[in-house]
Amino acid sequence: GVDYPYFLNRLIVEPSRETTLSIEIDSEEIIAKIKSVSWTIKKIDGNDGRRKWMNTVAESIADIDTEFLYTFTTVGDYEATVMIVLDDLSVAEFTKSLACRYVRREIRKLSDIDRNLFFDSVKTTSDISTQDGRKLYGTSYKDLDHYLSLHLVLAGNHKVDKLHDGMGFATQHSALTAAFEETLQLIDSTVTIPYWDYTIDHHI
Repeated sequence: GVDYPYFLNRLIVEPSRETTLSIEIDSEEIIAKIKSVSWTIKKIDGNDGRRKWMNTVAESIADIDTEFLYTFTTVGDYEATVMIVLDDLSVAEFTKSLACRYVRREIRKLSDIDRNLFFDSVKTTSDISTQDGRKLYGTSYKDLDHYLSLHLVLAGNHKVDKLHDGMGFATQHSALTAAFEETLQLIDSTVTIPYWDYTIDHHI
C-alpha cells in the first residue's frame, strides 16, 4: 500500500494484530543517557484541514524501552508520539502518522496461521446457521448459504448476469465480497478475504 498517494508519509498498521512501534537510536552515548521514554497514541476523530480532533487511546512510560506494543482495535487514522527524556532533562519528541487498515493479501502469500484462520472462519459460516450464528457473533452474522443464494440470484440469469457482466463485477461483486468479509471478521477480527493473482499462474 505504500505506493498509494493516500498513504504517503504514513505507516500502515492492521487492526486486531499486535503491533510493535519502535524508534531507532544509533548513538550508544545517547541511549546511555535516556532517563525515560513515553509513548502516546491518539486516534484522529476529525480534521477540517486546519485542526484535528484527537482522542488518546494509549499511553506508556518506560525507563529506557524504545519499543511499544499495542493492538489497534478500530480502523482509522492515528498519530503516535514518542517523547524521550535524557538525564540532563533535555527532551526529544517525534510524531508519526499511522493509517490503520485491513490488508488483503494474495492467497498463496498468507502465513500458515492466517490461511488456517481464513479457512476456519469460512467453515464456521458453513457449519453455523444464521439463526445460531447471531446468538454467538451478533445480529450482523449471516451464514454461507445466505451469500451463496444471493450470488445465485444476482448471477444465475443467463440473460442478465448482474455480478460478472460489465460494471457489475467492480461494484456489486465487490460489495458482496465486502459483506462476506464483515461476517468473517465477526468470527475472527484479524481475517480478510485474500485475492487470487492469476498472473502468477501464467508463469508456472
